[in-house]
Amino acid sequence: MFDTCIILNGPPNVGKDTLADILAENHGFHKHQFKDQLYVDTAVEFKVSLSELVTYATNRNLKELPWKELQLNGKAISPRAALIHTSETLIKPNNGFDYFGVAAVNACRTANSTLAVFSDGGFHEEIECLQLLYRNVYVFRLHRDGCEWGNDSRSYIHGFRNICDLPLLPDHPELAIARILETIEQPLMEIA
Repeated sequence: MFDTCIILNGPPNVGKDTLADILAENHGFHKHQFKDQLYVDTAVEFKVSLSELVTYATNRNLKELPWKELQLNGKAISPRAALIHTSETLIKPNNGFDYFGVAAVNACRTANSTLAVFSDGGFHEEIECLQLLYRNVYVFRLHRDGCEWGNDSRSYIHGFRNICDLPLLPDHPELAIARILETIEQPLMEIA
């Protein structure tokens, strides 16, 4: 069994990637994303370049705008809509709701990620898979004023041990990192 996995769970633009990058760069964690496999599957489904899809899907200005390469029922859709369609309409109903969790476990094993941080947790089934690989799994539900779930298919995670709500202050990720590191050093009980 691997040691520790941190799941960052929060709405778009709350700061998940910033925190995951700091944990990876300064604290020995390997950064992973459940959506890495989703990018691959969406590129195949819509017959587009994986690198172009990732570029469009990760750009704050482009991910919500229709992209002519992504056609659904004869209409251009946004990269975000294509990802949601692929995940929720095609992959999960046909391959199981744990599909991306299984892919994440395989990615962690391949990378030998004894310490892992996921910057995009939002589905119960994905975390259940990681609990089979990691001795300690922590879910940090991130909150920041002005950040809402909107049309995102994810939401806040409930029902696991080691859940911690973490309010974020703009421009002060170091405070959140200190709280995360302090928390994972002390076992939590279920608080959600």
